Amino acid sequence: MIYRRLISILGWVLAFQTILWAQVGSLNHTVANGETLYRISKNYGVTAEQIVQLNPGLTAENLKSGSVIRIPATGISQKDNSGRAREHKVKKGETQWSIAKDYGITLEELKAANPEMSAENYQLKKGRKILIPAPKAVVVPKAAPVYAGYPSANVAVLLPLTAKGAEGARSLEFYRGLLMAADRMKEQGKTIIFYAVDEGKPEEDVTGKLEKIRNSGANLIIGPLYPEHFQVATSFAAGEGMKLLVPFSSKVTQVETNSSVMLLNVPDKYKGIGAADIFKRHFREGKVIFLKSDGAGGNERLLSGELLARLKAEGYKVTELPAGYTDDCLASALSLKERNILVPDMSDKAGVKALVKRLAKVRTDYPGFNVSLIGYPEWQAYADELAAEYYKLDTYIFANYYYNVYAPATKNFVHDYKSWFHTDMLNVYPRMALLGHDCGLVAIEGLLKEGKDFPANSFGVPQGMLQSEVTFGKVGSNGGFINNSIWLIHYKLDRTIEKIQAK
Repeated sequence: MIYRRLISILGWVLAFQTILWAQVGSLNHTVANGETLYRISKNYGVTAEQIVQLNPGLTAENLKSGSVIRIPATGISQKDNSGRAREHKVKKGETQWSIAKDYGITLEELKAANPEMSAENYQLKKGRKILIPAPKAVVVPKAAPVYAGYPSANVAVLLPLTAKGAEGARSLEFYRGLLMAADRMKEQGKTIIFYAVDEGKPEEDVTGKLEKIRNSGANLIIGPLYPEHFQVATSFAAGEGMKLLVPFSSKVTQVETNSSVMLLNVPDKYKGIGAADIFKRHFREGKVIFLKSDGAGGNERLLSGELLARLKAEGYKVTELPAGYTDDCLASALSLKERNILVPDMSDKAGVKALVKRLAKVRTDYPGFNVSLIGYPEWQAYADELAAEYYKLDTYIFANYYYNVYAPATKNFVHDYKSWFHTDMLNVYPRMALLGHDCGLVAIEGLLKEGKDFPANSFGVPQGMLQSEVTFGKVGSNGGFINNSIWLIHYKLDRTIEKIQAK
């Protein structure tokens, strides 16, 4: 049974990087169809936060194509201030090489912007529209910031480690993963100290326990689990000048205004943004069909609704089928001329099982359609049973974690976990021990290298991550940090799996 208090560690995020800058002028940029705030910032060699600061009221959500925004000119070559991709209609006699030369880009850059060009036997045809990437911005080198790391990583853990049921079991396994990460880093000569405090029950006052953490000399708190303790814990961390990393819940509203707060799980308001961004980067063309279902709700409905709104605004071909649609109705909505991307709005096992088996049958009954299916993180938990249908439907699953049971490093970890603790890991997604391990690597390395400035992401993703690639981006100018890792897990028609990362 999944307890309501333990919120699944899922989600996606639009990250706002934080780099101090001095404005030395600006230039105007007209937002192109399909552009995101993140992509514009990368094209110009600045950060999303710098753009937002220069355009009061601008957010990732209200960025619209055709609007003109100001871009800080700091560090940007004035030889190229377009900063955005453009569309090119192929003319008779043109080749990939000639187009790349005309636009002043390399053939590799052209192919990277149009992955279909790398396919075997690809032919460039007159009238076809292709994407021309913006020339890379020339950024004036800046001196690398210098961080004063702590001499040792002192980490306090505030979780219900002795609680009965799922809450205690998952918290304990997560903590064990932290210990395994610490043991690995101690082998590299690092000094790491863990101070574990049992959170107790949700109705208990944790003030006294936080006082003990203060006296322990900890410079990072991992926890708490219960929402009843978020306010006092986040206020305590801010007052003490230490970071508070909440590993499970996304319902920590203090992250919007408290720079001490870090979340592994992304708040709902950002999930659709992150999903839409990676969707648009990977699926540039095709017909998107949203499949409604009876009784669907929660994160999946919110996410599919956000994705629907953003795709409509960007000019995608979008169709909505209401709950109760028939197989014939679905078949009539499919296009024979282009890729059909199906987006449902559910993640419960019974619903997903019925859906994929139904869609697999539709594909058999109505051959000739090019179909891909979009899924949600929870779908990974059903892969052992539904993998055949996932492959057949060319399924892409949004995720910020992926448990590759066949990876040698993962196999070794599973073996060591059982050897250490004389028990198997819980059969849940994500795997709690792996999550604790990966979180531990990031936290420990961050404290040792960046100290009070953690997370500055100066060292990227630590080596040895097993299930996730935790990196943190800042929320606005005064808020905290949220994990910005997002992937598409692709179950390909050739029965292989690939992990597609956000670029």
